[in-house]
Amino acid sequence: MTTPTLSVPDLSSEYPITAAQQAEYRQNGHILLRGVCTPDEVAAYREVCRETIRKHFPNPKPLAERSVFGQAFLSLSNTWFHDPITRPFLFSRRFAKIAADLMGVDAVRIYHNQIFFKEPGGGPTPWHQDHYYWPVDTPHMGTLWMPLVDITPEMGALRLATGSHNFPFLDEQGITENAMAYFDRIIAEKGLPVVTHEMKAGDATFHAGWTLHSAAANASDRAREVSAVSYHPDGTYLMQELTETRRRDAAACIPGVGPGGRAVSYMSPLVYDRRKAG
Repeated sequence: MTTPTLSVPDLSSEYPITAAQQAEYRQNGHILLRGVCTPDEVAAYREVCRETIRKHFPNPKPLAERSVFGQAFLSLSNTWFHDPITRPFLFSRRFAKIAADLMGVDAVRIYHNQIFFKEPGGGPTPWHQDHYYWPVDTPHMGTLWMPLVDITPEMGALRLATGSHNFPFLDEQGITENAMAYFDRIIAEKGLPVVTHEMKAGDATFHAGWTLHSAAANASDRAREVSAVSYHPDGTYLMQELTETRRRDAAACIPGVGPGGRAVSYMSPLVYDRRKAG
């Protein structure tokens, strides 16, 4: 049986970012952007992402037999590399320009992308800072996080700790069983407001690499389907000293580049450059 070819819309048009939105992102470490994709656009790419997940997880293990990370969601990284049909979505000029505008840089490369499907009954995603994993030596890294379906709080909506990007390396741990309680204490001690958004398919948040974020378990009867793309500025370098965690991430996302090397590889394509836009 032949799988039908999925057609996908062009996403090269711009989503304007205002000076006020730039200031909000830089102050809070995150921002909500409504209607980044139209209903028709997100519907087309939702089918692309669903087909990709079905292909890579034909028989997922029962939730009880998975790790803490695996119980949180079915997750596939660097999707564009394995499934070319996802590239128009993940390489979108619209998304990349949003990242460049909010981070205040001229050009951005994809650091990595992930598709997250938090199934009904899927466990919580503990608090974590993405830059704990990332080896690129810059504060200007961030993630565009887009639901492919409407998300209500009971589905495990994204939670963001406002201002936490001002506290890099809050702890030497990643996504672990102890992370939730540990970071809850830090958030309370520092008086950081926690924001949760009810989002429509095609809305997006953009959060900085050091912004603490988490999600509750999915208590609904529908999967929480999300695509996320993380970016780093063109012209940046890997850190001179890498933890083992960051060394593994560098090998997966910027292979062939050692400590102190320029953060460029076949896995980190340039997706927006305003210097060439005109």
